[in-house]
Amino acid sequence: QKDKWKKIHVAIDPETQELILTDVTDKDKHDSAMLPPFLSRLRGRLGRVFGDGAYDTRACYKAIMERGGQPLIPPRKTARLWQGSDPWVLWRNRAVAERRGLGLDAEGLSLWKKLRGYGIRSLVETFFSRFKRTFGDRAYSKSNQGISMEVSLKCEILNRLARLGLPESVPV
Repeated sequence: QKDKWKKIHVAIDPETQELILTDVTDKDKHDSAMLPPFLSRLRGRLGRVFGDGAYDTRACYKAIMERGGQPLIPPRKTARLWQGSDPWVLWRNRAVAERRGLGLDAEGLSLWKKLRGYGIRSLVETFFSRFKRTFGDRAYSKSNQGISMEVSLKCEILNRLARLGLPESVPV
């Protein structure tokens, strides 16, 4: 039997926590390969674009900055400086220098994330938690087109629920 796992790629508006873009691919499609075409589907200028270390690639930095965005991607522990003077190269090299300056250990990474406001990326995990708690972790459709449509409809339902109001968390 052929492997049926799929990946859902999402872009979320951090202000409203609504999904603004989604794609469904086979599990073998790397996240960083999805980002440039994914971003090309968004209208207008980008703000901050958060991604995990998988997005620490030339194509991702370039795609984000060409659209006026600010990449907030933690450089890998083994990251080397890139050659060149393009704005996206300089931006990434500054992130590498910051990461080295703060320490390459987990504590340094945690500090880099805190200083950069990277914690907002957790909204993606929150979205997937809401998605799975609401709909489960299976698709009922069998075809790729059907699965994509099913995911889109589920995301629209979650967006409508978000517009009604999300719970507010406060420290106690």
